[in-house]
Amino acid sequence: PQLAEIRNNPQFTQLAAMIAQQPQMLAQLLPVLQQSHPQIAQAIQEHPEAFLQMIAEVGGMGGGGQDPVAAMLAAAQQQGGGGGGGAPPGSQVIRLTEEEGAAVDRLASLGFDRNMAAQAYLACDKNEEMAANFLFDNGDGMQD
Repeated sequence: PQLAEIRNNPQFTQLAAMIAQQPQMLAQLLPVLQQSHPQIAQAIQEHPEAFLQMIAEVGGMGGGGQDPVAAMLAAAQQQGGGGGGGAPPGSQVIRLTEEEGAAVDRLASLGFDRNMAAQAYLACDKNEEMAANFLFDNGDGMQD
């Protein structure tokens, strides 16, 4: 039932595409969901395969070398652990509008890495205030 609520969200398609391109983003999105929608975050953690299947269907993930569902499961399971350095091979570049770029710059000016600020901004549905709160609450864990 909670997973169906996610699928019906108009922003789910964009989120699914982002996670399909960058599976490691799922590990960063879960803490945000935990704060804003704890029931949905719990449903994702209880049924990760069903959630990732929804992502695969909506995100249009097809063939390719690495199994994207396995990659997303691995990313989700390491949510408490540290991350690697640099961009992963085949990472996707996301284009921001001038206004969105300015919001990311303002977040970065708070003392955070610009890439981390951009990820938080996108993970928080482009809500600058929510992204700032997320960065202050989770910023140290994201830099590991």
